[in-house]
Parts: sequence; C-alpha cells; structure tokens
Amino acid sequence: GRRMLENSRKVFVYLTSTCLDAVILVGGSLILGLPLPLSALQIIWVNFFADSLPALSFAFDKEHDTRAHVGSEILTREVKVLSIGIGILTSILLFGMYWLLLRLGVPVPEAQSMIFVCFALYGLIIAYAFRSLRRSLFSMNIFENMPLNASVAFGAVLIIASVTVPFLRDLFGLSPISPLLTGVIALWLVVNVALVEATKWSVRLWSRA
Repeated sequence: GRRMLENSRKVFVYLTSTCLDAVILVGGSLILGLPLPLSALQIIWVNFFADSLPALSFAFDKEHDTRAHVGSEILTREVKVLSIGIGILTSILLFGMYWLLLRLGVPVPEAQSMIFVCFALYGLIIAYAFRSLRRSLFSMNIFENMPLNASVAFGAVLIIASVTVPFLRDLFGLSPISPLLTGVIALWLVVNVALVEATKWSVRLWSRA
C-alpha cells in the first residue's frame, strides 16, 4: 500500500510536469502570435509512447521515499509544489528556447522539429529523476528498474525515428535537425535534469524547516 501511494505521487508529478510543457508551449505561441511548435498528432504520439510507458514502469521500482509515508494523501504539499514548480520552470524554459530560435532566424520547420524532440526526450530522460521525489537521481542504481530502461530506450528509438525516417518525418510534419541544434538539445536535457534535481533539493530543505 505504501509503495502504491509513493508510485501514485511520482506519476502525478511526472505527468503534470510533462503535460504543462504542451500547455505553455501552445498557449504561449497563441498569445504571442508565433507558429504553433507542436501539432495535435505530435502531442498524442509523445504522450502515448514517450510519457505513458515510463510512468507505468515506476510500478517496478523499489521503495525510495521512505520518509514520505505520512498520511494517505496523493496530493501532499510536497507533490503540489514539485508538480507546479518543476512543470512551470521547465515549460517556460522550453518556450523561451523556441522563441529564441525563431528570433535568431532558425527556419520554422527546423525550430518546430527541435522543440518536438526536446518535448519528447524530456519525458524520457526526466523519468529517472522522478524515481524518487526526495532522493537524488545520482544516488539511485539505474539498473534497479529494467522495465524503465526498456521503456526509455523504446521511446527514444521511436522519437529519433520520427525525425530521421523519411516516412515518419513526413507523417508528423518534421524536418531534419542540424548537428549544432542536436548539441543544443543535449545541453537542454542536461539543464532540465539539473533544474529538477535543484527543485527537489529545495523542497527537501523547505520541508525540514
């Protein structure tokens, strides 16, 4: 029961943070009159494969948040702060990057493709940080949850195929991404992992106060 409660909290924070990305990306673009960064088909594709499978894989994880088993609430204060804090921060960061790409003159199709990859890979990579809402990502054994590893690998292959296989690229309305922007994607993922870990650390300090 405690493990199910812990997993429910992790899934809520994880899915909330990924869903806010799409809301702020599309909403911000509409408000500023920018070309929409994501299509409905792209969002469905990412939510179905990149987010759902890692979320289900949390059920195979060991108990990590042993200090978090107080009460029977799913939406604890910690969960709410992490959901809103991480979701808004990472979403604003992604939208800001899209706006900057367009300002720098990156062709709209390439900028949209880059945002699609960032949006999709965020959900895959950040799943490792959400294996625990308290412990650091770097204190956990990555090989403890092999279903999660398989889910992330499967999702990554699908997302990479979406921008490299001509048939899928045409289906989702994407374009090739330059090596320079590929490096920016990798850096953006590292920054997001650091941001999530910093937010978790801040919430831990706040909870002890």
